[in-house]
Amino acid sequence: MSSEQESSSKPESGLWKDYLDRRGVTRIAESIAKVLGAFDSRKFVSAVFVTDYEKLELKARIARLAEKLHDQMPGDYRTAAPLLIKLAPDLNGFGNWVLTAYVEKYGVEHLPESIPVLRELTKYGSSEFAVRPFIIRYTDKMLPVLHQWSQDSNEHVRRLAAEVSRPRGVWTQHIEAFRRDPRPVVELLNRLKADRSLYVRKAVANNLNDISKDHADIAIAVAARWAKDQ
Repeated sequence: MSSEQESSSKPESGLWKDYLDRRGVTRIAESIAKVLGAFDSRKFVSAVFVTDYEKLELKARIARLAEKLHDQMPGDYRTAAPLLIKLAPDLNGFGNWVLTAYVEKYGVEHLPESIPVLRELTKYGSSEFAVRPFIIRYTDKMLPVLHQWSQDSNEHVRRLAAEVSRPRGVWTQHIEAFRRDPRPVVELLNRLKADRSLYVRKAVANNLNDISKDHADIAIAVAARWAKDQ
């Protein structure tokens, strides 16, 4: 769902979770059905609302949608992964978040297959919440991926590298390895600090601010060094 669609269907409550009311969920289901011919949109909506949906907060609603999408996707994640990429252009905004939540829940055992999916999905929203569990579980393997993303031609992918490596982050798990030792993150940020995109540079600033909460001395030294590079 695009930002324009979300704006035009803004819920009366003004709450983000209510973008995923029955109308919003139906819109997502219809978008999926247009791409995946065998997808039963009515079955999907009914399954989402079968119990206590209205009581759920935003992230729980996202998780419910991802679960019910999984029920109609191929059981083999390696087969399902390319379909998520195929769905991405028609599922911006909260719909995209459903796709990334799918990867977060069902793809963590499949690192090689999940990396390209997360890279593509972030172009239509953000994969930041979904990537963090991969970093926590596969820290050494994910660092080269983050450096590769930091050099991507797409600003959304470069921004993902800066945002998802935040030691603390927002609404999500902390990356304790980076809280203990932020030097791998600083190395990554050095590549992005002068990025041509303000969107990316803001993510760099957010990350350095995170580092300052646990290692003020390192953050101050990095900022001073960057200031000299101007």
